[in-house]
Amino acid sequence: MDTSKAIELIEKSHHIGIILPHSPNLDHLFCAEALMRALKETQHSPVLLKNERLGEALREREQLITLLASSPLPLKEFIVSVDATLAPIAQLRYEKRDGGVEIILSPQSSPVTQSALSFREGKILCDCVIAVGMSRLEDADVPPWLPSNFFTETPLINIDSNSHNNTLYGDVNCVNENASSLGEVMGALLKDWNPSLLAKDTATLILASLLHKTGEVAAESHRAASTFLAISELVRSGADYAAARRAVSPPPPLNLLQLFARATVRSKHEEELDTLWSFLTTEDFMKTARTPRDVSRTLAYVAEVFPRPETTALLWEHPEQKTVRALLAGAPATLERIHANAGGQFLSPHLELPNDFPSFREAEDNLRTLIAEARSRTIE
Repeated sequence: MDTSKAIELIEKSHHIGIILPHSPNLDHLFCAEALMRALKETQHSPVLLKNERLGEALREREQLITLLASSPLPLKEFIVSVDATLAPIAQLRYEKRDGGVEIILSPQSSPVTQSALSFREGKILCDCVIAVGMSRLEDADVPPWLPSNFFTETPLINIDSNSHNNTLYGDVNCVNENASSLGEVMGALLKDWNPSLLAKDTATLILASLLHKTGEVAAESHRAASTFLAISELVRSGADYAAARRAVSPPPPLNLLQLFARATVRSKHEEELDTLWSFLTTEDFMKTARTPRDVSRTLAYVAEVFPRPETTALLWEHPEQKTVRALLAGAPATLERIHANAGGQFLSPHLELPNDFPSFREAEDNLRTLIAEARSRTIE
């Protein structure tokens, strides 16, 4: 993977935006935090381009993802406009005085008054934007305040891993399809740029990204070798292995464990489809004071606790809408086939189906058909 063009663009930029996908996973967050730290150390001015929903999710991990969670909005130009029909200007200059700046307007034929002046914000100060872990730009979690022409007018660096369907949408693309994690790609970029950037804290974040993925690559020897080699190199460079491991698996709060327990109790295995069914009701959310934002973590817990079936389906009742939704985990090939038939979106790595169902029974019947069709295609 050639990182030289990305490094060249970063080095000639000052204001740099970072953008993440919808529902970023730990791999995305650790790598984006490491990138932001490296940019700050090299005297750049990075900001995370985020909407309010992503900001709330980051604040839940602000003890670790400190810079991302506290990232301000990007700076904008400030424009002072003069109506030349009311006050023609002969000359404009500025002078620095007492730590400030005075903008001086010399009138041409009539005095300059307040009524001739107006003020507004200009364009966002962003010399380039770095997209972290997205195969398509359409997957970006774009905040509503970004102008529609932002990505067409701003140079873009696309950093991604193991994405055979990456559309190479960037002006510069750092995409390694053979890497098992985003951390491998980000670590290589930072090392090529300046090995000293992989100092203790940043190296620990990259290590956490790799540890987050080791379980998925352990059975893939062609990827596991490079991943474990990268892990050992990071530890030798000063990464804190224990801190990285805690970052990947922090102890959940008690009420979240209670939500996990409720889903676990309401679980059953259907042998014919090799599917584990689990359920959460409105009462479960109310009794534990948790929200639908915890559904993905609940599914991950249930899928980990039980012997790995081909598919795990979590059906949950929305506390406000009183409809049932479905989130799936399992074999990637099966999920891809279900996605092709039913649509929905992948939430790193779970599949959220697009439909609302009026009851658990109807949701289960609908999913049973989708899973059976996906399995039959696998068998064929």
